Amino acid sequence: MARSIGDHVAGRVGVIAEPVVELKEIEPDKCAYITMASDGVWEFIESEEACSILSKELKTSKNDAQKAAAALIERATKRWKDEEGDYRDDITAFCIRVPGLFESALEHP
Repeated sequence: MARSIGDHVAGRVGVIAEPVVELKEIEPDKCAYITMASDGVWEFIESEEACSILSKELKTSKNDAQKAAAALIERATKRWKDEEGDYRDDITAFCIRVPGLFESALEHP
């Protein structure tokens, strides 16, 4: 582990407690969703595959972001089982649909 947000004690063994923060301007007409996930997802799933899983699930579940995140978690869980047997890391993911996000924010100031 190279980073643990808030774990200042682990700094003595090389763990960095400071998060990497990047600001990105979102263009709603070019961005369908935003996702974040723990290292338990990224251990066996590359970004491109995660995008494929999420996009497919968003299309088949009528844009249900919760179902899309669940599909990503299920795939990661299966990969851990296939690769590591009964052991697995924490697996957390969320997906936020972007289209319509800004319009609804304007309706409810």
